[in-house]
Amino acid sequence: MQHVGNLEPKRKVLLVNSYVVTDKGLARNSNQDGVISLVKENGDSLYVLCDGMGGHLGGAVASKKCINIFKQEFKKSKYNNIDGAKEWLYKTILKANKDIISAASKDVNLKGMGTTVVCLLISKEFKVYASVGDSRLYAYNKKGLVQISEDQTFAAALYKAGYINKKEVDNHPRKGMLLCAVGSAPNNALDVQVKEIKGNHNYLICSDGLYNMVNENEIKKVLNEKVSLKEKGDNLIKEANNNGGFDNISVILLEECL
Repeated sequence: MQHVGNLEPKRKVLLVNSYVVTDKGLARNSNQDGVISLVKENGDSLYVLCDGMGGHLGGAVASKKCINIFKQEFKKSKYNNIDGAKEWLYKTILKANKDIISAASKDVNLKGMGTTVVCLLISKEFKVYASVGDSRLYAYNKKGLVQISEDQTFAAALYKAGYINKKEVDNHPRKGMLLCAVGSAPNNALDVQVKEIKGNHNYLICSDGLYNMVNENEIKKVLNEKVSLKEKGDNLIKEANNNGGFDNISVILLEECL
């Protein structure tokens, strides 16, 4: 297991604790997930998770490129309000999309590579998330766990259109078939979710390696344990591996304190 971050901003903000962890699981030879947590001098924080795809090499390259672009762009980002933050997230994902497509066109070994991305930007005044693919953002507290992002998969589209129910989504043979990923379509055709989050919550950001191995009731049970945030994150990874660990597993946990 690789621990990639433990961020505790010292200034007075809603977020007082976060934990970032990624693990290659039990079945894969490499980890194609990418995760990062960043804080600017003004206290704004950014959390990004990517799940790469496109072969042994391509998936890792795509997720790394997306993570690196967010890292570079966040340092110089400027936005004065929520609309500016939304635009910045959108344009940064398009920049990553263009870069991944360009790299794939120059190397046959990278052809078809892409990555999911889900990111959460938090400032004193607002919280905004952006997402492409099926990595997820949840809000949680002692009462429950609510998925905020929308899966961009074939099965999720059928559910949204009313053709199948929630239980059928979980058992659908194409539940993991992505309809959209960063690097899969030109910028003018890329479907990017960008939305504001209102209210104060705790957050779970994860790749499908977690939620495909650990159901939401089990996830809620772990999140409600009276242990440290690090232990919660590590326990989620442990549960996914105990249930098979068939994919890379990445988790970002954020807890707020009023």
